[in-house]
Amino acid sequence: MKQTIFLLISLIGAASAQTQQKKEVHSRITYISGTNIYMGAGNLDHISVGDTARIFKNGSELGSAIITAIADSSSAASYHGALSKFTVGDSVTIDVWYESAQAIASEQANNKSRHAMSNAPQIQKSSVPVENILTGRIAVQYEGVIAEESKFDLNQPALMLQMRLGNLFGTGTALSIYDRGFYSTPDDYSLYGNRKGFQQNLYDFSLTRENEKSPLGFGLGRLTSRFVGGLGTFDGAQIYYRIDKFTAGLLGGAAANIPSSVLNFSGTKTAAFLNYHTSEDFSHQYDGTIAYGVQTVGGKLDRDFLYLQNMVSLGPKTSVYESSEIDLSELSNGARKTAFNFSNTFLSVNYYPAEWLFANLGYDASREVYLFQTMRTIPDSLVDRNILQGFRGSVTADLSGEFTLSANGSFRTEKGFARNERTLGGTIRGRDLLETGMNAALQYTSFVGAFTNGGDFSFELDRTFFYSLSLTLRYDSYNVTVSTVQQSYSTQTLTGYVDYYISPRWFISIGVDDIIDATMNSIQINAEIGISF
Repeated sequence: MKQTIFLLISLIGAASAQTQQKKEVHSRITYISGTNIYMGAGNLDHISVGDTARIFKNGSELGSAIITAIADSSSAASYHGALSKFTVGDSVTIDVWYESAQAIASEQANNKSRHAMSNAPQIQKSSVPVENILTGRIAVQYEGVIAEESKFDLNQPALMLQMRLGNLFGTGTALSIYDRGFYSTPDDYSLYGNRKGFQQNLYDFSLTRENEKSPLGFGLGRLTSRFVGGLGTFDGAQIYYRIDKFTAGLLGGAAANIPSSVLNFSGTKTAAFLNYHTSEDFSHQYDGTIAYGVQTVGGKLDRDFLYLQNMVSLGPKTSVYESSEIDLSELSNGARKTAFNFSNTFLSVNYYPAEWLFANLGYDASREVYLFQTMRTIPDSLVDRNILQGFRGSVTADLSGEFTLSANGSFRTEKGFARNERTLGGTIRGRDLLETGMNAALQYTSFVGAFTNGGDFSFELDRTFFYSLSLTLRYDSYNVTVSTVQQSYSTQTLTGYVDYYISPRWFISIGVDDIIDATMNSIQINAEIGISF
């Protein structure tokens, strides 16, 4: 009986192998919004909604995201966590299962000789777009801190919903919701930025249509525009129209209050933009946007600027990303006057001279922007995240598929009374050590900051069992000296993380950090159980 079952499984596996094959689609992150990651691969690469995109930096895997929206040559993915660790230009690998063209041709020829019309209904059925595609997850979460002094304790149970309903009734429209409600029970101490009681964070609640096969696109709700990322997240609307390679559009709304669902239209953001996109494939394409943006407070001008965003792939080895903002007004002798000042510039160049070698060079320049109505200056940011000023670079070598070596450094010029800043670090990562399935990484970074000197050392081990259970152990030692008073501080962190898929849909994860600090020791706990769909 066992031999019969084994034979049947083998025959099924052989038949599947003849009609399906797997390939890796390699792409890059082209844009990062408040809740999504955009990539330069889509329908033409056989990607489907629900596929998993693995994201790498310097040869190390940072995490995975789920594809939630697809156009011909681009796609969007949802990542459950902080997006700040990702940057434009990071590598993306997507495992795609698709029908082998040879197998399909052979199968169709055989079927045609036996039943001339038997394939017609199947072809007709497969050409109909899937409607009402539901993806997302629901999870119960818990975050806790147990400190030596009880007033620093934190207990925070939470319920999270992230959902996307795509291609509503075949219209190409999608409904997205990303909400997290939690209850904090700390004492009256606000160390963690939370007040006692129930709170709600609404990250996304939108109705959008982004389909490259349709000339008209729009968005309504809490949005982040991929065309004008410098405006950040806003509550309002966006509409655009595409003619061949050109896309023109308008957007406007109130600055979003992310920690809540409250709408506040005392301050508004509006922009008009023009985009040009040309692409033969991901290795040879250009995408550029120019926009005029305005921020107002109480109906009065707070800031107006131009926004530039360019991405170009110069073959499979080189890609360049650039974005800048140009302020059109400035304050002079207490009055606003016309100006033309670059307030921020971000440049990143990726170079792949060989399959095993990767290099990145970058330059960031920013200056403080004065807001006329709110009467304050801000260090402006092109995209919705913090950036490092100055020069930076990294080199990664993948040796024999078993070891990865990387080195990185940065330099930032002094500002005000602060010193020049620099960092220098390296990482060595080994995979499947001694054929045990164990992965290990060793990393060290030394830094000279504006007012501090120090270093950070970490060692990590991880292993996956039976494709459903992942274990990670990590040790981190952080040492810093305040140069002005020559006082040193040291923190050691022991981390254990378990990620277990109970079934293809149900999952559970638990992470524990034991933080040993000279000022106060503590234990941080993060747990989550949920279902993906």
